[in-house]
Amino acid sequence: EGQLSPKTSGKDAALNTGWHPSRDLNIDLISSYRLLQFQDTSAAEDEQTVQGRLELKWNPFKRLIRTQSFYQIGTGQEQKREFSYLQVGDGNGLYIWNDYDSNGIQSLDEFVVSSEYDRGRANYIRQFLPVAGLVRTYSTEFNNSIRIQSNRRTNNVSNFIKFIRRFGILSTTRIQKKVNENTAQDFLNPFFLSIEDSTLISTNTTYRNVLSFNRSNPVFGMDFQYLVNNGKTLLVNGFDNRRQEEQRLKIRWNIERKWEFINSLMIGNRSHISEFLGERSFDYNYSSFAPELQYYFNKNLRIGGAYKYFEAFNSTERGGGKTYNHKLATNLRWNVVNKGSIRTELALVDVNFKGDLNSALGYALLEGLKNGRNITWNINIEQRFSQSIQALINYDGRTSESGPVIHIGRVQLRYLF
Repeated sequence: EGQLSPKTSGKDAALNTGWHPSRDLNIDLISSYRLLQFQDTSAAEDEQTVQGRLELKWNPFKRLIRTQSFYQIGTGQEQKREFSYLQVGDGNGLYIWNDYDSNGIQSLDEFVVSSEYDRGRANYIRQFLPVAGLVRTYSTEFNNSIRIQSNRRTNNVSNFIKFIRRFGILSTTRIQKKVNENTAQDFLNPFFLSIEDSTLISTNTTYRNVLSFNRSNPVFGMDFQYLVNNGKTLLVNGFDNRRQEEQRLKIRWNIERKWEFINSLMIGNRSHISEFLGERSFDYNYSSFAPELQYYFNKNLRIGGAYKYFEAFNSTERGGGKTYNHKLATNLRWNVVNKGSIRTELALVDVNFKGDLNSALGYALLEGLKNGRNITWNINIEQRFSQSIQALINYDGRTSESGPVIHIGRVQLRYLF
């Protein structure tokens, strides 16, 4: 009585090693193992935890190709969870609440990610809450970045080689997954994602590939990007799936010293499938066309005009719905060296949405605006009082044919260490 007795004992082992044959090739391995033993075996079973990370940096062919990768595995336990939304100050959140059924009661399917016009009033964040029960997890992560960019020196080479050297490639891959069963294919292979729902806890994948032409040329350049984002998470009430696939072409042309033309073309698909909140599920294809013309009075002052056309069609399996949006805008930017900057925009947005306005799809496609004509404006002021003190003033406003005028303003003071 009155004495402490041991309840657990642990054993640890670690292995760290590396191979660096040259400045262009580095391989490192970091690993650990832990055994946690309980003295009272009836209370809990012994736990074994493994962590391992393999890193590679390789720049072959005189650094024509630059690669950086790591592969990581780990085991452990994770609390079961569900999510809710917590109210925060205006502009400090990511989500907003739309009372679709006008009953004054917050439902999980009434919270949506704020649009660009509502970021100033976004006042909810999503939090994951632990619930009773633990699950054994086996996690895998793979990151890879490959950049191919030729040497810009063009002496004593043919015109064809000079042309090829104008291209550059950047490819990034990120895969994260967690499973609850220790099978070699599900656990160790990061590229195997066809996992049964009974085994899967979560997956997140991002693939981004960019092909550039004349990237550093001040007169003309193009970038083509292919992007895929996937996310699937197990919650108490089922799976939550999000996916986005997008192809984008951006063209930049300095017509003259003071004129710059930029055009962006985009097509893609976006979906959100929820097993528990089926009403907020959608799956739509979209495309857009966005030319912009900028005039530079000098290096500190520029004015521009822009047009954007956006259309989207939701699948009939997810309730249908479509939109045709037009945006005409003018903008101005003024930089004061070592003092700050002023950015402002005035836009006319015409929205033609056909579908359920009181839905997650309706909010996503209308971006928080109303059907018909909308006018939006904003001004952002950045003022530096010294090397370490900075003030930010943001003001956004909008109005529509059927709605009131909305004003959103924020002021921030920053002290930079």
